[in-house]
Amino acid sequence: MNPGVIFQDISSSARSVILASGTLAPLKTYANELGLPFQYLLEAPHVILPDRVWIGAIGVGPKHVPLKATYQLAQSTEFQDELGRLLIEICKVTPDGVLCFLPSYTFIDCLLTRWKKVPPDCNFQVNSSLWSQLNVYKMVVVEPRKNGSDVRLIMDRFTETIKDPKKVGPQCNGALLLAVYRGKISEGVDFADQQARAVVTVGIPYPDMEDMRIRLKIQYNNERLKNAKRIAEMAPLISGDQWYRAQAFRALNQALGRCLRHKLDWGALLLVDSRFQNAEYSCNLSTWIRKNLRCYDRFDQMICNLQTFVAHFNANKIHE
Repeated sequence: MNPGVIFQDISSSARSVILASGTLAPLKTYANELGLPFQYLLEAPHVILPDRVWIGAIGVGPKHVPLKATYQLAQSTEFQDELGRLLIEICKVTPDGVLCFLPSYTFIDCLLTRWKKVPPDCNFQVNSSLWSQLNVYKMVVVEPRKNGSDVRLIMDRFTETIKDPKKVGPQCNGALLLAVYRGKISEGVDFADQQARAVVTVGIPYPDMEDMRIRLKIQYNNERLKNAKRIAEMAPLISGDQWYRAQAFRALNQALGRCLRHKLDWGALLLVDSRFQNAEYSCNLSTWIRKNLRCYDRFDQMICNLQTFVAHFNANKIHE
């Protein structure tokens, strides 16, 4: 409930303590949780030059369906179909590896079930389902629920397809990996160069409120804030709601950082959710993401700009 209890023992035995990581943002809430004031907070820029990264946020799909990925709205078939169409268009214009991060394994299962359905008016045309259309451009692999050999097998298939996509089909240009926030892929795997030319994040990964530990932590922070008597002598306490939001954006920032692993890398990040049009949400993104973020109202404009960015690097063969 209170990580500061352990951290105080560490800090009291050292002259200086430095915490360094690429995934600490948002920094203020992290410092507050540790219960001690930090004299210096540094959120450094990315090693990647701005012209080597494309970052966009979109709240509508190819058929102008709004994409606000709350739990309730994401359950609709309209949302799921539009997300499938969006990924197809991304995969058309983006070579090599594409990563897509989703809220849960259960939601991935729902998407696969929906995308594999053939529309009743298709007249048995080839590649009539969203799933089959997606697999024309990318071999789709899914992060397994279990650790171990299953993960290695999936990653081997993903990597081998990127090396020689034409073995899959004449129009195939790489592989798409569907993964979950806070999962094995988002936290423990590097995707450099061709392995991740684009990362697509869907929604804002708030922790599950059905989890008793989450509810108790929120309650604990609220009670601690309410009962605090010496706030001026320590790092300002954060409410349960502030802590809850920080967990969501820390997971989101971590997923977005899966690509762009060295200074000569290049790639695109796409945040799918209409809420990023609002500064109340986008302000929680890592500084290097926020500074380069462009919010799009129209899908056609977004996909055109993304295609131009990708074509530039493909044409110039920049660090393949």
